[in-house]
This record gives sequence, C-alpha cells and structure tokens, in this order.
Amino acid sequence: MPRDYAPELRRRVIDLIEGGNTVAEVAAMVEPTDQTIYNWWKRHLVDTGRRVGTPTIENSELLAARRRIADLEKELAATRRANELLKEVVPPKESSRPSQCGRRRSRRRTGMSDRRGLARRLLHVAPACSV
Repeated sequence: MPRDYAPELRRRVIDLIEGGNTVAEVAAMVEPTDQTIYNWWKRHLVDTGRRVGTPTIENSELLAARRRIADLEKELAATRRANELLKEVVPPKESSRPSQCGRRRSRRRTGMSDRRGLARRLLHVAPACSV
C-alpha cells in the first residue's frame, strides 16, 4: 500500500536532486525507495513545465469534476427511477392547458420583420384555428 510522505520530505528530496545528486544517491540518504523518488522527480518536472503532462493542480481539479459528475449521474438515475415508479402508481392527469387557438405566440425578435405577422397586424386578421 502506498505510503504518504510529508511534503517537506518531498521538497527536500527534489532540492537534493536539483542540487546535482542522482536519484540513487538521494535514495541511499532518505527513507523512500528510488522508484518513489523518481516518481516525485517526474511529477516535479511536469508541475514546473519541464516535461509534458498534466500538472498536479489540474489533476486535482479534474478528479473533483469527475467525482461531481459521478454524483450527479447517480442522482439523475435515482430521480429517473423515482419518476418511473410514480408513473406506475399515479395515473396521468388530464390536460389543464388551454387550447392553443387564440393564444398569441411569442416571436423571436431577429431584427427582420415576419411577413405573415406584419400582414396580420396591418390587416387585423386573427390566426386560423385548426382543431
């Protein structure tokens, strides 16, 4: 199982390597294995932009976003399941919406006039109702 080391130890190990020591030399001086120290060194190179990869800060943000997405997907699945259960128990209610006939439809304002709408307004013609 991976062990967590203090950030101060990591910083000291990175400083030793940047000072000219090899990973093997530093591993002989401190507790972590040479592979652990090499992993820290690679991560340091990525974080400082000297190596291609995703920096630690972006990784943590990405991980948090993925966790949030997973939570939301679970919540959505539970809501959908509850909705399906309610549909089985509660009969659908009859429509309470008024007829579309005679209602004014909202138009998007695009800067160009709608010819039919303009003609209706000018001629005071009511829209045809299709039932």
